[in-house]
Amino acid sequence: MAVTVCPIALVNAPIDIVWQFLAGPAEYAAWTDAEFIRAEPSAAAVEGQKIFFRTRAVGRWWPVVMELGTVDAPRVLELRVLLPLGIVNSEHITVLPLSGRETRVSFN
Repeated sequence: MAVTVCPIALVNAPIDIVWQFLAGPAEYAAWTDAEFIRAEPSAAAVEGQKIFFRTRAVGRWWPVVMELGTVDAPRVLELRVLLPLGIVNSEHITVLPLSGRETRVSFN
């Protein structure tokens, strides 16, 4: 069974600041429930990059890997998230400036 959702957030920050949080692998810990371990290559978001995390649940650590697909700065980022127990989450993040101070971020 597939589940599709499309949350949208209005962020009170310019698009460049929002993109920094999306493009910086170490920044993901600020908006995910995971601890950053490393990125290969260790650079800002690039297609084919793998980002390694771990998260804690039910008394143990679990590995999480994000594989980056399309990166079209500062507008589009595609992620394939490999979660524990064989769960795979595909994300298409779109960033759209609404003004110089507000940005719309959609996850679908």
